[in-house]
Amino acid sequence: MNRFLKNLKWVISSQLLVLIASLLRSLLIPKVLSVNGFGYWQIYLFYLSYVGIFSLGYNEGIYLAYGSYDYDDLPKKELRDGNIFHLIILVLFSILVELAVIIFYFFNKNGNYFFVYTVIALSIITYGINGVLIYIYQITNQMRSYSFFSVFSKILFSFVVLFSFFSNKLTYQNFVIADFVFTLITIILMVLKTRELYSAKSGLSLKNGAMFFWHNIKSGAMLMFAQLSSMLILGIGRLFLQLYASLREFSIFSFGITITNLLVVLSSAIGTVLYPTVARASKDKYYTIYNIINYLFETFLCIIPLIYVVAVFIVYSFLPHFTDVFSYLLLLFIIIYLQIKMQVSLNTFLKALRQEAFLFRINILAIVIEFVVFLPFIYWKFDGFIVSIITVVVMLAKNYISEVFLNKLMISNSKDRKFAISLFESFSLFVLIILNNIMNKTVIIVASLIYTLIFVRKLLKVIKLGRKFRNI
Repeated sequence: MNRFLKNLKWVISSQLLVLIASLLRSLLIPKVLSVNGFGYWQIYLFYLSYVGIFSLGYNEGIYLAYGSYDYDDLPKKELRDGNIFHLIILVLFSILVELAVIIFYFFNKNGNYFFVYTVIALSIITYGINGVLIYIYQITNQMRSYSFFSVFSKILFSFVVLFSFFSNKLTYQNFVIADFVFTLITIILMVLKTRELYSAKSGLSLKNGAMFFWHNIKSGAMLMFAQLSSMLILGIGRLFLQLYASLREFSIFSFGITITNLLVVLSSAIGTVLYPTVARASKDKYYTIYNIINYLFETFLCIIPLIYVVAVFIVYSFLPHFTDVFSYLLLLFIIIYLQIKMQVSLNTFLKALRQEAFLFRINILAIVIEFVVFLPFIYWKFDGFIVSIITVVVMLAKNYISEVFLNKLMISNSKDRKFAISLFESFSLFVLIILNNIMNKTVIIVASLIYTLIFVRKLLKVIKLGRKFRNI
């Protein structure tokens, strides 16, 4: 467990840099761009987040198969053959997607969409390679390399953002190109550091590579679809907004997601090192670790009202053309909180217990329900508030079912099980939903102060739990 804490320090350090970079991107890009320009930038980021599907689960298969390996113990020849075959698959998919983009442009004649989708087609290759190598750094506990390569392109991009703020000359196209180029540079450095995993100088066997690739996608495809379907629970709402609402509505909703996603940066350090740690721990320790992590989430929940008040002040002062987001911003904070808890806590233990099939089923069920509920609104009124409230309800149900299922897996005696979702957490989420509807500054500030006091009290207990965690 000491190794976990040491790795956590490295990842937290890098995530602090990522947080600074994310703050700059979240605040300065919407300041520089018009609402519509920011909308195109967000369309690029939105579809970019789904290009991992073209790896067909190969990355996730490696993640599951070698989660307890050190780097020197990896089957490097098999990995090399599989990685080269994976690269060929990515190039073919990239070409096919670009052909589809050209056909789309022939009928649509929208140059903005053509530019955005072309860069996304090229990104299939870069993000596919990045997925393999970043997973390898993570699962083999090379947290220094993982931390560096996770933050490198974001730091470079931050300089572009700062330049745009002071010069006020850049467009969304400049940001898209800069993001792609810096990601490409990072991947080149990663490949050079692990060149034995991509070197084709001797002994390359595409037949063996195809077999290795197939073996990994058989085990990883379910996890990949589970992760992508989890993203779709929030993404399907944004997709409906893009298709059936205005570009402005999509832009403002995406701006709210950008602000709340800063919480993801704050929490991802724990998730990054938690899976390799859990994968190496004995199963009888799972429930103890799980309860400690859940208490951390209760503590984390307490600071959301305070973060909301700060966000309101910043947007009113700095980005007044995005103030429409306040009608549902607090709901977006709840959504992101539930998403983080699912990804960091629940998914980690379900993956360690090899329950990818359950993750896939629960996510697909949530997407189908969400899709069916969304449909009537496209003929009536479809906006960010509708998307937010429906998504909150669906994600609450999904998290509750997942926690009940996980508790049953880890604890056989029902008398020993605790509430799937704590009473404090349930009450807090209910209060936040009510506060979103009240929209009274004084009431929200008072609630924020109360939750801040609770946060301090819980933080003291977290410190004690940290000592217990060290000895697990």
